[in-house]
Amino acid sequence: EEVAKRVEVDGIQAWWDLDAKEILGDEAEQYVKVPDTLDVWFDSGSTHSSVVDVRPEFAGHAADMYLEGSDQHRGWFMSSLMISTAMKGKAPYRQVLTHGFTVDGQGRKMSKSIGNTVSPQDVMNKLGADILRLWVASTDYTGEMAVSDEILKRAADSYRRIRNTARFLLANLNGFDPAKDMVKPEEMVVLDRWAVGCAKAAQEDILKAYEAYDFHEVVQRLMRFCSVEMGSFYLDIIKDRQYTAKA
Repeated sequence: EEVAKRVEVDGIQAWWDLDAKEILGDEAEQYVKVPDTLDVWFDSGSTHSSVVDVRPEFAGHAADMYLEGSDQHRGWFMSSLMISTAMKGKAPYRQVLTHGFTVDGQGRKMSKSIGNTVSPQDVMNKLGADILRLWVASTDYTGEMAVSDEILKRAADSYRRIRNTARFLLANLNGFDPAKDMVKPEEMVVLDRWAVGCAKAAQEDILKAYEAYDFHEVVQRLMRFCSVEMGSFYLDIIKDRQYTAKA
């Protein structure tokens, strides 16, 4: 307890500066002060106590989630579980979520010697940050996450499809006043009711996917709505009506 107090005040250096006689007196000769470093997994595995428990907003509750790479099942996840169970008799987290690692288009590990590394900064400079974000969101993180120029090119194409659909919809909503221009569902033509139904179904599917942390399904569902249901069908059919009907 005395050692813990000194470390809390002076940091870990207090242990190295400490003379055993200062706290053990004459009994110090019966002990050997160990300078070895404790397993690093003990430090990270005890963050539920040193980080979470000291924050009042957690009010003693476990963390909602621990997020790390798939190699941490025998690392941080395990050490945290063992230490928390020993200290508190319960797990330090409600759930864990793991992700794979980034590999090249052929499934090979990124390596400078092979020359297959992809710099996020280079991608952002060339294609923009949104393309990089969309690639991350559209990739199934439960396995290895492949990235290459061709894969990023496909992400850029998907981004343009989503953006073009949004631009078309927003452009035609210019000056729209819900109080005056809103059409009741029962007064809509069948095609418009179908489009509204598609939007509602897409919203429900996307929210469900988010709740399951199924982010790549979110992107796939959004793409189906923007590119297939809207872009290739509904928005194409209504162009004549849109451009010739009285505003």
